[in-house]
Amino acid sequence: MSIVATAAISPDAYSETNLSEKVKVRVCGGGKSGTYIKVAKYLKYMLEASGGNKTFDVAIYSTSGSKENIEAINDNRCDVAVIQHDATAWFRSNSADNPIDLRIASTAYNEHAHLICHRDLGVKSFSDLEGLSENGQGTVFIGSLQSGGAMTLENLKAFYPSAYGKIDATPVESTLDPAGNVKFDATQNSIRAAVENKACAFFVTRAPYKYLVDLPSEVAEKLNLADINDWKFNDLKEGGEKVYEFVPYHEISPVDGSKIYETLRKISWGRTTDTTLMVSADLVVNSEWEKNMIAALKESQRPGAAQRWQNNLEKIGSKQGDFSQLESPFRNINVTPLPELPQQQ
Repeated sequence: MSIVATAAISPDAYSETNLSEKVKVRVCGGGKSGTYIKVAKYLKYMLEASGGNKTFDVAIYSTSGSKENIEAINDNRCDVAVIQHDATAWFRSNSADNPIDLRIASTAYNEHAHLICHRDLGVKSFSDLEGLSENGQGTVFIGSLQSGGAMTLENLKAFYPSAYGKIDATPVESTLDPAGNVKFDATQNSIRAAVENKACAFFVTRAPYKYLVDLPSEVAEKLNLADINDWKFNDLKEGGEKVYEFVPYHEISPVDGSKIYETLRKISWGRTTDTTLMVSADLVVNSEWEKNMIAALKESQRPGAAQRWQNNLEKIGSKQGDFSQLESPFRNINVTPLPELPQQQ
């Protein structure tokens, strides 16, 4: 799906008359049970608390992930979104000549790439995928095509085609129960597909990932967590800064009480994998929309509301993805599907 730059947003959209009816803020989160949607709910909770509901009316949309979020901001269906940081690099390289300007308002928390493979494949590191691809065994299940993990793999394939261009990235979707509720989300199904098809799964989420932690030991023993340690990934930059950071698994999964990560990291007697990529999940704002909205707030004698907006976006980073103490108020926050893009005549 190509990205087309949207038209400028007029400051008239935030006239004093409209402000008296509250500023509408459209926030793209993620899947209904994931951390992205909790970030969105926390932003709504903070903006509308302590009198803020007199100024802001925050609508939260469920989405398939980072790719859909960044496209929704660009086509003016969202004003704010939670987006995996390397989605920005993808956005710059795949957008039209004049993409919409985005501002990273806060780093919500850090996420970690996971390459999980069936042990029979003998995959010890990401670089082993190249050999499997040449032998027709390079299937990597990636969950939804709109997810951050799919974008990460797409980035690595696009920037290093000679090494990883042949990787067969195969999407899977969520499984719903008869009532229409999610039984297994796309990431969980990618792991299940790796077990059933003796293949690999690649996804990006905060470690330790609960679904992995809860795997029965007899299932975990069929899988191994491969190193992602190709130093070429250091060369991928956005705005002059590295997109990815290498981190050791043993530092990011100490709270895994079931020791499943320890089981998954064992690749041979006395040897374990211990390196992966870390990438931030960012709270991103449409810069032009924000500039016009804040200017209108100040012009209508509401500078306090403008400051509260800035402060609450920055507070997101202080939570580092942990919103457990707000679970009770979260239950009453409504989430709706992202509106479809109107069809052009």
